[in-house]
Amino acid sequence: KKPGDVTNVPRASFVNQNYVENSTQFIEDASFLRIRTVSVGYTFKPKNIHWFDNIRVYAQVQNLYVFTKYTGFDPEVSSTGSSDIRTAGVDYAAYPQPRTWTLGFNLGF
Repeated sequence: KKPGDVTNVPRASFVNQNYVENSTQFIEDASFLRIRTVSVGYTFKPKNIHWFDNIRVYAQVQNLYVFTKYTGFDPEVSSTGSSDIRTAGVDYAAYPQPRTWTLGFNLGF
């Protein structure tokens, strides 16, 4: 490195740490668009079967996709729950919200 070089990576040091969480160095755009819930289903009404009226088959997915340029796991998650004003918005690599798939059916009598 030469004096005056500009980088976004802090210098590695055990004595003089350059990693400051409140620094503007780590601020980034966390705007996002999330597809939260998608459900698809169909109800069949059989004419030849008399022991039930209908059957509904469905599929649902939660947290299908997040459109974002955020480099962390999830722009909506905060490790501390934003309970401490000094660390509000800091994610500490928190685990993202899970993607959940549900398949099922309902019988109507």
